[in-house]
Amino acid sequence: DSLVQANVEACEDGNQDQTDDCLNTCVAARCGDGLVQTGVEACDDGNQVDNDACGNDCTAGVASVMFESSFPNGATCTAWNTFRGQISANTTYNRITISGSLHQAGASCTGAAANTLCQALRNNTTVSPGNCGGRNWKTGGCGGGIELSANGDICRCSSGYVVRPCIGNQNWGGVNGNTCNAGAQTMRVVCD
Repeated sequence: DSLVQANVEACEDGNQDQTDDCLNTCVAARCGDGLVQTGVEACDDGNQVDNDACGNDCTAGVASVMFESSFPNGATCTAWNTFRGQISANTTYNRITISGSLHQAGASCTGAAANTLCQALRNNTTVSPGNCGGRNWKTGGCGGGIELSANGDICRCSSGYVVRPCIGNQNWGGVNGNTCNAGAQTMRVVCD
């Protein structure tokens, strides 16, 4: 039972009882062997010992950025570059996702290609691992920074999933729609 509800009395805390009560905030773990209960001494950190004392909240190795865009600005570029700096060379990422307010589920790539893309963002390098998750993913330089595309193109207007917040013009990207002159939206990229 890995689904949880945060900040409520009833949640699924990994003990296989879907209706039991827990008095802390539970969140689904993205690593390890079960649940992480944040802000308390009990958590499940992937060591196969349920509810042991640990300080690991299983968010180590997850890098993400979220920003609102309707025009290029320094804040979105700064957030993008901060995100890129959070990507660790010592972590193997198993998924990369582009999502946002226009499509919450977004587009994802999993497996070795995801790690290739995340590391390319960290290193500011061009890669083209090809089809992943039904989309042609790439990274590459565009304008003033590196772009992440799930559209199979770099630095071109298209429709789909592109993030290029450092370009310095109205072609900053978009989710599930135009990637040039797109309407205001919130965009998110996650490497996990």
